[in-house]
Amino acid sequence: MKDFENSSYRQKIQEQHDNLSPSYRRLADFVMGRYYDVAFMTAAQLAGAVDVDTTTVVRFSQRLGYPGYPDLLQDIRSQVREELYAVYEPAPLDSNDPAVIFKTQIDQESANLRQILVHNPPGRLQTLVTAIASARRVLFAAEGEAVLIAQMAANYLHQRGMAAAGIGADPRQQAVALSRLAGGDVVVGVCGGEEELSVARCLAFAQAKGCRTAALLGKLDGQVIRWADEVLHIPAGPAVSSSGLVALTGAAMALVRAVSAVAFVESEEDHQRDVQDAYRYLTEQSTGPDQS
Repeated sequence: MKDFENSSYRQKIQEQHDNLSPSYRRLADFVMGRYYDVAFMTAAQLAGAVDVDTTTVVRFSQRLGYPGYPDLLQDIRSQVREELYAVYEPAPLDSNDPAVIFKTQIDQESANLRQILVHNPPGRLQTLVTAIASARRVLFAAEGEAVLIAQMAANYLHQRGMAAAGIGADPRQQAVALSRLAGGDVVVGVCGGEEELSVARCLAFAQAKGCRTAALLGKLDGQVIRWADEVLHIPAGPAVSSSGLVALTGAAMALVRAVSAVAFVESEEDHQRDVQDAYRYLTEQSTGPDQS
């Protein structure tokens, strides 16, 4: 049999239960059955729950071999803590386990997304959003995997009434889209790779046409940044982050949502002004087709 002094409170109760007095037995049964509650009780609270004196709780603890109730309470709390850790701190998994890989990727992409706010102060974001929201037409230029992101951003704005389109790396497609550039247009480069010369050429052509340009990119030392009037910096993090495509997607969609919100407000204000102008025309008696 295990040494009594080193036994847990449960073992001590089990060994002495049959020889306990009725009041001690009520305490023992309560402690065994509701130890989670007891872990947060004072001696007085436990005494009240079992309908005994506080001194009885202290003597019960001493009967079990503890100097006093605080030592019994510490033993009970140790068991509760072990059980909680077993539930909320599962055994570590192998680094090649799919769950570990998934969690690692999510953690890295979450860190990348948070870094976007660090690297892009509110003033820069406001300037970029205003430039796109006030554009006559918006073109999103991209290549490689970023083409899908550019197309998704363009579709989002197009569905909300803005003139927007995505163009890929095909020279013919670029030529057709860029040949129609005019004042008030904005070309946005969406960059998801190391070096994207076709995007840089699109921005350079747009600037030559007198259009504003912007870029969403992770590298600040490539060709694209030379031709971008406004830049949304998207840190890619370490290589494990899949070239930062998740962060790039999140940033692009957050940007167009902000643009849509601003453009919607502006269009509503314009509409209200038009309504007021029409109302004044219709109600002012000094104007109208019959007035000389």
